Amino acid sequence: MGLWQTEVKLYSRALSAEEVAENYAAVTVPEIPYEEIGLQNILTDDVQKPQYHGGPYQFWMNEPHAPLYYNGVYHLFFQQNMQGSYWRNIAWGHLVSDDMVHWREIEQAVAPTYDTVVPDGVWSGGSTLDANGVPLLFFTAGNDSFRDVEGLISNQNIGVAYPADPSDPNLTDWVICDDLAVIQQEGQGRAGEFRDPHIWKEGDTWCMVICSGSTQTSGGTALLYTTDTLELQEDGTVDMDWQYRGPVYEMEDPPASMGTSWELPVILPVSNQAGTVEKYFFVFSPAPATTADNKIYYFLGDFDLETGRFTPDESFGGQPRILDFGANVFTGPSAFVDPVSGDVVMFSIMQDQRSPAEEGAAGWAHNVGLARKIYLNEDGSDLCVAPIDAIQSLEDQVLVDAADLTLDQANELLADVDEDMLYIEVDFVPQDAESFGLAFKQSDGGDESKFTYDVASGKLTGSTTNRGEGASAVPGSGLLPLQDGRLTMRVYIDRSLVEGFFNNDKALTLRSYPEDPAAAQGLSVFAEGDVAIERLCVATMGSIYESAS
Repeated sequence: MGLWQTEVKLYSRALSAEEVAENYAAVTVPEIPYEEIGLQNILTDDVQKPQYHGGPYQFWMNEPHAPLYYNGVYHLFFQQNMQGSYWRNIAWGHLVSDDMVHWREIEQAVAPTYDTVVPDGVWSGGSTLDANGVPLLFFTAGNDSFRDVEGLISNQNIGVAYPADPSDPNLTDWVICDDLAVIQQEGQGRAGEFRDPHIWKEGDTWCMVICSGSTQTSGGTALLYTTDTLELQEDGTVDMDWQYRGPVYEMEDPPASMGTSWELPVILPVSNQAGTVEKYFFVFSPAPATTADNKIYYFLGDFDLETGRFTPDESFGGQPRILDFGANVFTGPSAFVDPVSGDVVMFSIMQDQRSPAEEGAAGWAHNVGLARKIYLNEDGSDLCVAPIDAIQSLEDQVLVDAADLTLDQANELLADVDEDMLYIEVDFVPQDAESFGLAFKQSDGGDESKFTYDVASGKLTGSTTNRGEGASAVPGSGLLPLQDGRLTMRVYIDRSLVEGFFNNDKALTLRSYPEDPAAAQGLSVFAEGDVAIERLCVATMGSIYESAS
């Protein structure tokens, strides 16, 4: 690390304010490269911290958001507090990747600054390209004291930032524009609920949805704004004209579980894999998390740019569905259309579900989920989810690869597996089984986590005996039909985090914290009745951290 020197001056009298200012101005502090001061503990030896999921190396993170592909690099931003593993002092952390799997943390992109429009926290937002292809970040500008901006009715408004050097492959430095992009006005949603902008493009029109609360009901909504002009100017201003279009959708009689505001709203077009059916999905997380069901909910339907309204399919009956059956681990959605593959890709925070004391002792809280591909099922009646194909690049040593097994034969092969970073794939064919599933993180003391499928009810359940102190005791569950009489489980175990994907249809994510992780790495399959194992594959997964041992 480079060294620099300064001097200390002693005076026998008190200096005047002018003299203090003059001495301060005379001091030249050399710029120190981020690589020399951005030293962080990657915590690869923490037996609970995931090693092939992205996120900051330590401290606090919240929603990953504003996914962006630019000049061959994927960018993902996230709420970050670099002062401790708790929510406060929120800036935008920044991850970059070549494949949306191997994420690398670089220096913060946007931070709250006293003399800008965002003095008290840079909260979640979205990204887009302007008319000339220049990336722009739209963020929630926290201003708790309402200072320096006239006419504010909310501490939450929308700011915008642009890259200082668009030719920089990592887009390291960002400049906050002097003026807010959108200011909440009376009658535009519920005052004080105005955050988490998501931007997408419909033809030549940029669309933005913003989290808010309904003025007609006690429930949440997302507000729509559109502009046909969006261009960064040479003077650092952005030429834009965001027009308020109203709430895109409101539930007629929202239950309390749907919250009083809808955070992280996302609207995007989506198609089935054959490309024969296209619809729009509308995704959101009900808030506040203390009273609402904070999972990721979605509708399928149609978005009409002319009316500015989203209309859910009648088959939804006015009630949203969930993508991930877990007990509030998979939350805080963001998504974009990957310009390379054309796939819709979703990101989320993976809540670590521990108490503040546990998080403080560990020195980190939460991480980014695996990038998930979102698509319609064959007839377009529902939304499906699966990990992106690039995750296969982390599969390392194959421990088990066998087919046409009985339960006993499968468990004999699994008996020697003793790893905490795994990919497991099991194809179950229930014969006369009433239930069946996969157990993992098992110990001789009886601890275990498991995915269980009940044949009669068609219900999938994820449960664990190894919870953090802050975790819900309610198991995650949901209805999942068999496909051609079988169920394929694709399970990613990354220390305390477990992401399960089932028939590439739905997902169930959970956290598991054994008291003695080294002694709780057992695997087995189980059933009540007869079940056939058509295929069983287990492979170790590599770390995305270069310094991992």
